[in-house]
Amino acid sequence: MGAKENSLHFKDLIVPIILLVAFWGIAVNFWQIKDRIFFLYNFCIIGTSLFIGFGLYEILPRRQKPIGRKVAVT
Repeated sequence: MGAKENSLHFKDLIVPIILLVAFWGIAVNFWQIKDRIFFLYNFCIIGTSLFIGFGLYEILPRRQKPIGRKVAVT
């Protein structure tokens, strides 16, 4: 186990950040277009959940990846 395995790089979080920004963008657009706050809550929660799940899966070491999967599913 070297230092490389424990280091965190921005490139590891590109996909989770893209998902977060996409869902938050959809949330704001639907909220403004439809004038219903439900879309803001719903899509922000979905985007944040995906960000946390995918982010944990990417940054956790190989032995702890099942934790990231469990968080993403629940």
